[in-house]
Amino acid sequence: MKRLLRAAGLPEEAAGALRVSLWDDDFVQVENHTGVADVKDTCVKLWRGKRLLAVNGQNLMLEELDGCNGKIKGKILSIEYLT
Repeated sequence: MKRLLRAAGLPEEAAGALRVSLWDDDFVQVENHTGVADVKDTCVKLWRGKRLLAVNGQNLMLEELDGCNGKIKGKILSIEYLT
C-alpha cells in the first residue's frame, strides 16, 4: 500500500484519510467516515473520528451506505467541518 501511495505522489498518511468527492452540485461521495451522526433533507452529518463533516443542501438523502463509504444525493450547497 505504501508503495502504491508513493507511486501516486501521495503521502503515506493518506491511507485511511477522509476523502470527499463532489460531483457537480448533486452528488457527494464520502469515503472512510466512521459513522453517521444525522440525516435530514437539508443536512447529512458524518463522523471521522472526533471531527464532524456536514453536507448541506436541499432534498438530500443518504443513498448508499457501505461500511465506511457513503453517497449523498440532492442539491449540494456546501460541505464543512463542524468540529
